[in-house]
Amino acid sequence: MISLKQFSNGFEYLEVINKVAKAKIALQGAHIFQYTKIGQKPLLWLSEVSEFKVGRAIRGGVALCWPWFGMNKTDINKLQHGFVRTMIWQLLESNETDDCTELTLILSSSKETMRLWPHKFELLYKIKITNELTLELITKNCDLEAFTITQALHTYFNISNILKVYVSGLENKPYFDSLEQENYLQSGSLLFNKEVDSIMHPKIKTTKSSFLIPPTYDTCSSSFSPLEFKLLSA
Repeated sequence: MISLKQFSNGFEYLEVINKVAKAKIALQGAHIFQYTKIGQKPLLWLSEVSEFKVGRAIRGGVALCWPWFGMNKTDINKLQHGFVRTMIWQLLESNETDDCTELTLILSSSKETMRLWPHKFELLYKIKITNELTLELITKNCDLEAFTITQALHTYFNISNILKVYVSGLENKPYFDSLEQENYLQSGSLLFNKEVDSIMHPKIKTTKSSFLIPPTYDTCSSSFSPLEFKLLSA
């Protein structure tokens, strides 16, 4: 079941419930702020002080960072992580079975986006909600010239004990330590037993941290986001 709901201030979101999972997706930013398998605890972390207000980014869940990730390299005064996370998306299509719900949300360039970034585009965000959460962000270049983007599916996981968490598979991969402002190679599994603020750059064929999108309706599809790990001191 897919329902359009809103908070008391009019902030709209989609609520999805099927036999195996439930989720909530804000139309602003196509932001998934809840995903929970039935009978289990929420997978995603959401700050208790998150403001569900128009123009305010949601803190937690899965944030869409596009067309740049982090700080804008050409203009540091522009919003960090791009502008689509505060834009209103539209539900383009949906498909439901008892244990699977698929949604496609769309955002197209407009006069407002052109003031922020002078390129014509179309974004499709495919969300599959079942016993797993599957996300795919597709960029279509609707301009007459190529443009470069960086992007991320910026995910906040709900962790009960950070000291028991580790990430394997990143051995000998390069990363940038934002605290020390230095580049290193990862040694062993990544642990979170101290303050961590690192951006990993795995050398995987299907992975790119930046994309050059040729003109005339060419597309770029990505289901991977640059890995950024952050653990702040209490």
